[in-house]
Amino acid sequence: MIKFKQYSEIISQISKKLKVSKDVATAALVKAQQKGIDPLKWQKYMTMLQTFVKIAAEHDPSLREKENRPGTSWQTSNSSWGGKNHDGDVEYYTGPNAKQMSKAWAKGQTKKRGNAHIAGSSDSGDKKPEDKEKKKGKRKGYFAVILDPKSHKEVASLASFPSIQSHHVTVAFSPDEKIAEKLDDMVGKDIRINTSDYMKNDEIDALIVSGMSGIKREDPGQAHITVSHKEGVKPQKSNDMVKSPDTRTPKKLLLHGKFQFVAFKR
Repeated sequence: MIKFKQYSEIISQISKKLKVSKDVATAALVKAQQKGIDPLKWQKYMTMLQTFVKIAAEHDPSLREKENRPGTSWQTSNSSWGGKNHDGDVEYYTGPNAKQMSKAWAKGQTKKRGNAHIAGSSDSGDKKPEDKEKKKGKRKGYFAVILDPKSHKEVASLASFPSIQSHHVTVAFSPDEKIAEKLDDMVGKDIRINTSDYMKNDEIDALIVSGMSGIKREDPGQAHITVSHKEGVKPQKSNDMVKSPDTRTPKKLLLHGKFQFVAFKR
């Protein structure tokens, strides 16, 4: 099993090699592990890691925030737009005028979200009645609180198995549009996470989430963070494990993350 110190050193090496922040390197390494790649052999998968670096930044606006310079704007994976003004403050916008609004924020043309000096624009993106009539179906992705690098490392240090996850708290997996629309307004917000217990069986472990600031799990079942698992075991098995773990130990932690939508790969 990889030691926590080794894991941190690998992140630093990837960060230096690919010339990205440690936040991005951490996210890319997590995605590599989800594909079954051994972190100790990361150098053999440079091309794949470079792809994961790009995907990580596209799917997690919080990483884009740190990579983008003040005065710039960008599109997120769920079609919203983000902008960083010259003070380094970030805002996200949705709707038909989201791109214009984010650019206005980035250029300092508005001091408060929704007051950009663009004719006909508003915080809601000038939504028309027909905009509210969306097609029925499932959103192709999941909403989750993505742990920040410090919290990720803290959770990963508890791992009992070689394949480390310690990445997020799922809130809604492939939700219907009614739930998705409600959660869209939360994207980009900072979330505090409280945990209560550490659980495990002979192939997977997880932290039980006792509460999150301003949001709750929409899916059935207990909110949790999958910590790690044996090779070949799917992370989703933690959903069943937390119902009837082999062992349960009190573990109260205060973690931090950002609420995001992660789109499924096409």
